[in-house]
Amino acid sequence: MANAMKSDLPDAIRNIMQTNHRNDTPGINESRSMKMDRTWIRATQFSDEFTSLKDVHDHVYLHGWSATYTWWVHHGEDFDVDIVEFGEDENVPTYLGDVVNVEEPDNEDGHDSVEMIADLYTAVQQDGEQPMFVKVLEDAKHALCPDSYDKAKKYLKELGLGYELIDVCDNNCVLFRKGLEKHDMCPKYKESRWVDGDAAKWIPKKILRYFPLIPRLKRMFANKATSEETQWHKDKRVAVENEMTHPADGLAWKDFDAVFPSFARDARNLRLGLATDGFNPFGNMNTTYSMWPVLVKVYNLPPWSCTATSNYIMALLIPGPKSPGKDFDVFLQPLIEELLKLWEGVSTYDAFTGGKFDLRAAVLWCIHDYPALGVLSGRITKGYYACIYCNKDPLSRSLRKKICYIGHRRYLDKTHKWRRSLAFDGHRENRGEPGKLSMHETSECLEKLKDVTPGKADGTKKRKRGQKDKEPKLFSRRSTLWDLPYWKYLKLPHNLDVMHIEKNICDALLGIILCLEKNTDTVNARLDLQDMGIHPDLHLEEDEDNSVSMPAAWYSMEKEERVAFCVFLKSIRFPYGYASNLTRCIS
Repeated sequence: MANAMKSDLPDAIRNIMQTNHRNDTPGINESRSMKMDRTWIRATQFSDEFTSLKDVHDHVYLHGWSATYTWWVHHGEDFDVDIVEFGEDENVPTYLGDVVNVEEPDNEDGHDSVEMIADLYTAVQQDGEQPMFVKVLEDAKHALCPDSYDKAKKYLKELGLGYELIDVCDNNCVLFRKGLEKHDMCPKYKESRWVDGDAAKWIPKKILRYFPLIPRLKRMFANKATSEETQWHKDKRVAVENEMTHPADGLAWKDFDAVFPSFARDARNLRLGLATDGFNPFGNMNTTYSMWPVLVKVYNLPPWSCTATSNYIMALLIPGPKSPGKDFDVFLQPLIEELLKLWEGVSTYDAFTGGKFDLRAAVLWCIHDYPALGVLSGRITKGYYACIYCNKDPLSRSLRKKICYIGHRRYLDKTHKWRRSLAFDGHRENRGEPGKLSMHETSECLEKLKDVTPGKADGTKKRKRGQKDKEPKLFSRRSTLWDLPYWKYLKLPHNLDVMHIEKNICDALLGIILCLEKNTDTVNARLDLQDMGIHPDLHLEEDEDNSVSMPAAWYSMEKEERVAFCVFLKSIRFPYGYASNLTRCIS
């Protein structure tokens, strides 16, 4: 078979060269409509640069011809030519020196290159061997390149890189999945899921975009280098006492390994982190829209890899226009289901060891700002019990226009002199440090909220300003994260993004010392000082014409000092992305 193919090669190559030459000759267009016979083609590689007939001849002898190059657009063939393929009873020639049986895809039945890629990728996962997937992609880079956005999405979906569209009730009470796919009405509020109401155009009111997590995590182990990096935290990390160079040096990681030694035994088991926050995708065009992405980070990788943006995994894209608020758990349902499977173990091929293993993964913590803490965890982050460390014994105090948190001297030593001082809030501090909630107390709080359901509230009464609840209310709902069997054992389930905290504190301090128009040193703040009986030098003063004036504070700068301060800030050179333009902040 191979010898027969070799004997056909010179004539075929000569025909190609002559055809390409005629196409380049002005006035000769016969090749545009000629009938080209390609029944002899069967090869593995193709190079689209040739200098002579001898070079082409030698190249085809050595490497063969690309099986995916069936339309000779690089050799002068137009798109409207007749193609002569193998007949039904014809013997198909094989690769040089090989004997294989390959059937041509039947495009009329809908089988195209998209399904071919899916089959090849499935072979990688199931067989655990190095297939010809990479070679096929290299050979067919011209034929497989998508020519439209829709086709590109089909490729991504077949490769496991796509996403699922899940319709959501407009009241955020249910996802139309798991038996509700064909329902047109919300089962709770009996409202239509469609924009037009009668499902004439099948346009849903709200869509959740879900990116499956398990295929992406399994793909990390299909590459030898990445698979080896997932074990860096245990095999190559050098721990230094009193230094934290990797999340594995933290107490939260070590405590989790101590509680679940079977999970820690295999270094390939992944430690994950969830990050979320709301953002406006329309910039300044629409300031009321809020969309919430949920990102997953893998902390097994080295520090330079786990912090790279290319290793962030998009899990959910929660639609707006409003923040999901207490209904956030509805959107987390598909992600939680996958996390439960990952905790039990998912069969995965490891390219580094050449075998299969049960991949497990666990979420060690979440990263967000303080408002998103209440959205994700269900904790109360507003009002008298907003502090998650004070719990049932808060440091909050009601002032004229706001609730103030000013009991921080409780964390000082019992004999500290500041505890006896009246300069802070007009009182001496004799209370001890607030205690933490035990696991039993937390379970009791969550048990009282088991009947709280997502969706719009029915007849909820708002609490009046200044009115405290009869008993402490620390949670607004039971978060779906508690469904994870390991969640109650986590030492640090929630991390606050310090960027927002640092920015807000910095803005407040700069506003006060630079006497900016927007600052917290207001008339109401001076009245609060007067009510507490502290800092009499800052109290409001009544003038002769019965007007009131604010005396200048000792910490505010004069004009010359403000200019010198701004000149100093301008002279500092920060790394790119670490500081904003000063001229945009100060007028």
